[in-house]
Amino acid sequence: MSIRDELECIRTDTLPSCGLPWNAFGWYEDTIRTFSEVMLADVIGTTDKRFSARGVVMKLVTMKGVYFLKCCPQSSVEPSVVKITSRNMADVCDVAEYVDCDK
Repeated sequence: MSIRDELECIRTDTLPSCGLPWNAFGWYEDTIRTFSEVMLADVIGTTDKRFSARGVVMKLVTMKGVYFLKCCPQSSVEPSVVKITSRNMADVCDVAEYVDCDK
């Protein structure tokens, strides 16, 4: 996908038909299952799901509390930035409970 295509998706708030993990069959279920295993918290509801060409943000409700899950394409550097910022600038960024830069 070219930068021009990505910008057009952002401008029109649409998703490209392929190339993004969250367009794959079963992505949502696998993501919720992985979250539950890693955080040891069963998801009892999701709200405020926002999808774009740059990522997905979901508000996940569990018995342990509310978590926000951000997923990015594998080519994104955002997970690394969040991990570094969360660790070194806690007054600017909420603490990242878990960051998986490889998945």
